[in-house]
Amino acid sequence: MKKPKAYVVGDSHVKRLSKGIINHFVKEKNVFLKYFYGATTKRIKHHILPTLHDDEPESVVIHAGTNDIVDGNCVNIVRPLELSKNIIEIGKLCKDFGVKHIAISGILPRKDVESQKIIDEVNSSLDSYVKIN
Repeated sequence: MKKPKAYVVGDSHVKRLSKGIINHFVKEKNVFLKYFYGATTKRIKHHILPTLHDDEPESVVIHAGTNDIVDGNCVNIVRPLELSKNIIEIGKLCKDFGVKHIAISGILPRKDVESQKIIDEVNSSLDSYVKIN
């Protein structure tokens, strides 16, 4: 029987996580980090397809959205709620591939006030979605 796999997927912030520390707190000790430098939510959604298909993870933590916000503006996105929708779609894609446990990480805070307003709105929207699903 295969050991269950867990992945933390997202932008380059994921590379800063310590796999050793994560594995210390995880029973199966089978956590993998999958990060994509400079990737927006749409790129992450595209890039995780091979992982979902080939590795069949049981659990996925999604950390995405940072690279969709530049200098207080959403890049290639009409509004912050659309950014939230893109992050949620990554979770739905994971579910479609049979991932049993999905967690969505909020976007990390920034010092830039305009960017932080967008981050707060996106994180609030994600929080609301998670509470009802």
